[in-house]
Amino acid sequence: MDAHDSVSEPDWTRSDYREEPTPVSIPHIPNHLAKAILTTILCCLPFGIVSIVYASSVNGKMKTRDYRGALTASDQASIWANWGIGLGAVFNALYFVIVLLGE
Repeated sequence: MDAHDSVSEPDWTRSDYREEPTPVSIPHIPNHLAKAILTTILCCLPFGIVSIVYASSVNGKMKTRDYRGALTASDQASIWANWGIGLGAVFNALYFVIVLLGE
């Protein structure tokens, strides 16, 4: 008796035979939508709107399995939101300095 005799081969001719799908790791790509909305409301409206546009496209690109496009949109949403936060902080600081010195 051979060692190969005890191992059963799958019956490829059976109609109910299905090959097990190989697990695929789907990357988690953040959309930064909350940061984009807060940037729009609290800091800098134009930069926040651009950030919202990029952030809102991330999930759609993930559904179509365009992971590279989703990652690019996520990065752009974060970049625009960060610039908006930075510029908003600078302008608000300058405004408060001007108001305090003007009194």
